[in-house]
Amino acid sequence: MASLAKLCLVASDETDVQTSEIWQKLESRLSLAELHTSLPRDIKIHHGLDEDDTKVLPPEELVQMYIESDSSSLTEYDYKKALDLTDFIQDMERRDDLRLRVWCACICRDDWSNCRVDSPNDELNSKMFFRLIDLVHIMGGDLELLLPPVEDILTAPELAELVSDSRFHFIIKYGYECVDTTRNIMVEG
Repeated sequence: MASLAKLCLVASDETDVQTSEIWQKLESRLSLAELHTSLPRDIKIHHGLDEDDTKVLPPEELVQMYIESDSSSLTEYDYKKALDLTDFIQDMERRDDLRLRVWCACICRDDWSNCRVDSPNDELNSKMFFRLIDLVHIMGGDLELLLPPVEDILTAPELAELVSDSRFHFIIKYGYECVDTTRNIMVEG
Protein backbone atom coordinates (compact mmCIF):
# COMPACT_ATOMS: atom_id res chain seq x y z
CA MET A 1 0.00 0.00 0.00
CA ALA A 2 2.75 2.45 0.89
CA SER A 3 4.47 1.80 -2.45
CA LEU A 4 1.22 2.47 -4.25
CA ALA A 5 0.73 5.65 -2.23
CA LYS A 6 4.20 6.82 -3.26
CA LEU A 7 3.28 6.35 -6.93
CA CYS A 8 0.08 8.31 -6.42
CA LEU A 9 2.04 11.05 -4.71
CA VAL A 10 4.43 11.33 -7.64
CA ALA A 11 1.50 11.75 -10.01
CA SER A 12 -0.34 14.24 -7.79
CA ASP A 13 -0.48 18.04 -7.96
CA GLU A 14 0.47 18.49 -4.30
CA THR A 15 2.98 21.19 -3.33
CA ASP A 16 6.57 20.23 -2.57
CA VAL A 17 6.11 20.89 1.16
CA GLN A 18 3.05 18.63 1.39
CA THR A 19 4.69 16.02 -0.82
CA SER A 20 7.90 15.97 1.22
CA GLU A 21 6.12 15.32 4.52
CA ILE A 22 3.91 12.59 3.07
CA TRP A 23 6.89 11.08 1.26
CA GLN A 24 8.84 10.82 4.53
CA LYS A 25 5.92 9.10 6.27
CA LEU A 26 5.61 6.61 3.43
CA GLU A 27 9.35 5.92 3.43
CA SER A 28 9.17 5.31 7.17
CA ARG A 29 6.31 2.84 6.75
CA LEU A 30 8.16 1.01 3.99
CA SER A 31 11.32 0.81 6.11
CA LEU A 32 9.36 -0.61 9.02
CA ALA A 33 7.70 -3.15 6.72
CA GLU A 34 11.10 -4.18 5.38
CA LEU A 35 12.47 -4.68 8.90
CA HIS A 36 9.36 -6.72 9.72
CA THR A 37 9.82 -9.01 6.71
CA SER A 38 13.50 -9.46 7.52
CA LEU A 39 12.81 -10.95 10.95
CA PRO A 40 14.96 -14.05 11.40
CA ARG A 41 13.18 -17.30 10.61
CA ASP A 42 13.59 -18.62 14.18
CA ILE A 43 11.84 -15.57 15.62
CA LYS A 44 9.01 -15.83 13.09
CA ILE A 45 8.46 -19.48 13.92
CA HIS A 46 8.61 -18.85 17.68
CA HIS A 47 5.96 -16.14 17.44
CA GLY A 48 3.75 -18.01 14.98
CA LEU A 49 4.36 -15.66 12.08
CA ASP A 50 4.45 -17.03 8.57
CA GLU A 51 5.73 -15.65 5.30
CA ASP A 52 2.22 -14.63 4.26
CA ASP A 53 1.68 -12.31 7.23
CA THR A 54 1.15 -8.89 5.74
CA LYS A 55 0.27 -7.06 8.94
CA VAL A 56 3.31 -5.12 10.11
CA LEU A 57 3.70 -5.38 13.87
CA PRO A 58 4.47 -2.30 15.98
CA PRO A 59 8.21 -1.56 16.20
CA GLU A 60 8.33 -2.01 19.97
CA GLU A 61 6.87 -5.50 19.62
CA LEU A 62 9.44 -6.37 16.97
CA VAL A 63 12.30 -5.13 19.17
CA GLN A 64 10.95 -7.23 22.06
CA MET A 65 11.05 -10.30 19.82
CA TYR A 66 14.78 -9.79 19.26
CA ILE A 67 15.45 -9.07 22.93
CA GLU A 68 13.54 -12.12 24.17
CA SER A 69 14.74 -14.53 21.50
CA ASP A 70 16.47 -17.72 22.60
CA SER A 71 17.69 -18.41 19.08
CA SER A 72 21.37 -19.20 18.90
CA SER A 73 21.44 -18.18 15.25
CA LEU A 74 21.08 -14.44 15.91
CA THR A 75 24.07 -12.39 14.79
CA GLU A 76 25.24 -8.83 15.22
CA TYR A 77 23.33 -8.04 12.00
CA ASP A 78 20.09 -9.11 13.66
CA TYR A 79 20.80 -6.94 16.69
CA LYS A 80 21.59 -4.06 14.35
CA LYS A 81 18.10 -4.49 12.88
CA ALA A 82 16.66 -4.38 16.40
CA LEU A 83 18.52 -1.12 17.01
CA ASP A 84 17.21 0.22 13.69
CA LEU A 85 13.68 -0.59 14.84
CA THR A 86 14.12 1.60 17.91
CA ASP A 87 14.26 4.63 15.60
CA PHE A 88 10.51 4.17 15.02
CA ILE A 89 9.67 4.57 18.72
CA GLN A 90 8.57 8.11 19.50
CA ASP A 91 8.98 8.11 23.29
CA MET A 92 12.66 8.93 23.77
CA GLU A 93 12.89 7.41 27.25
CA ARG A 94 11.34 4.14 26.05
CA ARG A 95 13.59 4.19 22.96
CA ASP A 96 16.73 4.53 25.10
CA ASP A 97 15.53 1.77 27.43
CA LEU A 98 14.93 -0.59 24.50
CA ARG A 99 18.33 0.22 23.03
CA LEU A 100 19.97 -0.65 26.34
CA ARG A 101 18.02 -3.91 26.45
CA VAL A 102 19.10 -4.77 22.87
CA TRP A 103 22.75 -4.23 23.80
CA CYS A 104 22.28 -6.32 26.96
CA ALA A 105 20.63 -9.13 24.99
CA CYS A 106 23.59 -9.06 22.62
CA ILE A 107 26.04 -9.25 25.54
CA CYS A 108 24.17 -12.25 26.94
CA ARG A 109 24.70 -14.15 23.67
CA ASP A 110 28.36 -14.76 24.45
CA ASP A 111 30.09 -16.82 27.08
CA TRP A 112 32.03 -14.36 29.20
CA SER A 113 33.21 -16.89 31.78
CA ASN A 114 36.51 -17.51 30.03
CA CYS A 115 37.47 -13.93 29.18
CA ARG A 116 41.18 -13.50 28.83
CA VAL A 117 42.21 -10.17 30.31
CA ASP A 118 45.77 -10.83 29.16
CA SER A 119 44.52 -10.58 25.56
CA PRO A 120 41.70 -8.02 25.55
CA ASN A 121 41.91 -7.27 21.82
CA ASP A 122 41.19 -10.91 21.02
CA GLU A 123 38.18 -10.75 23.33
CA LEU A 124 36.91 -7.64 21.55
CA ASN A 125 37.07 -9.45 18.22
CA SER A 126 35.37 -12.57 19.50
CA LYS A 127 32.42 -11.00 21.35
CA MET A 128 29.24 -10.19 19.45
CA PHE A 129 28.75 -7.02 21.53
CA PHE A 130 31.92 -5.47 20.13
CA ARG A 131 31.22 -6.75 16.62
CA LEU A 132 27.86 -4.97 16.89
CA ILE A 133 29.62 -1.76 17.92
CA ASP A 134 31.87 -2.10 14.86
CA LEU A 135 28.90 -2.82 12.60
CA VAL A 136 26.94 0.19 13.86
CA HIS A 137 29.99 2.37 13.31
CA ILE A 138 30.77 0.98 9.85
CA MET A 139 27.15 1.41 8.75
CA GLY A 140 27.24 5.07 9.73
CA GLY A 141 25.31 4.78 12.99
CA ASP A 142 25.83 7.39 15.68
CA LEU A 143 27.45 5.50 18.56
CA GLU A 144 27.01 8.52 20.83
CA LEU A 145 23.27 8.09 20.34
CA LEU A 146 22.93 4.30 20.03
CA LEU A 147 25.52 2.94 22.46
CA PRO A 148 24.48 3.37 26.09
CA PRO A 149 27.03 4.75 28.55
CA VAL A 150 29.23 2.10 30.14
CA GLU A 151 27.63 2.86 33.52
CA ASP A 152 24.22 1.86 32.14
CA ILE A 153 25.64 -1.43 30.87
CA LEU A 154 27.35 -2.16 34.17
CA THR A 155 24.21 -1.44 36.19
CA ALA A 156 21.68 -3.17 33.92
CA PRO A 157 19.64 -5.73 35.89
CA GLU A 158 19.91 -8.23 33.01
CA LEU A 159 23.68 -8.28 33.45
CA ALA A 160 23.87 -8.37 37.25
CA GLU A 161 25.46 -11.81 37.30
CA LEU A 162 28.04 -10.92 34.65
CA VAL A 163 28.96 -7.60 36.23
CA SER A 164 30.10 -9.36 39.37
CA ASP A 165 32.86 -11.00 37.27
CA SER A 166 35.92 -8.75 37.27
CA ARG A 167 37.03 -10.09 33.86
CA PHE A 168 33.73 -9.07 32.26
CA HIS A 169 33.99 -5.69 33.95
CA PHE A 170 37.53 -5.20 32.63
CA ILE A 171 36.74 -6.24 29.03
CA ILE A 172 33.64 -4.01 28.84
CA LYS A 173 35.53 -1.00 30.20
CA TYR A 174 38.49 -1.72 27.91
CA GLY A 175 36.16 -1.93 24.91
CA TYR A 176 34.52 1.38 25.79
CA GLU A 177 37.94 2.99 26.15
CA CYS A 178 38.80 1.75 22.65
CA VAL A 179 35.57 3.24 21.30
CA ASP A 180 36.31 6.57 23.03
CA THR A 181 39.87 6.59 21.67
CA THR A 182 38.60 5.94 18.16
CA ARG A 183 36.02 8.76 18.50
CA ASN A 184 38.69 11.17 19.70
CA ILE A 185 41.01 10.29 16.82
CA MET A 186 38.19 10.83 14.32
CA VAL A 187 37.30 14.22 15.85
CA GLU A 188 40.92 15.38 15.83
CA GLY A 189 41.66 14.00 12.35
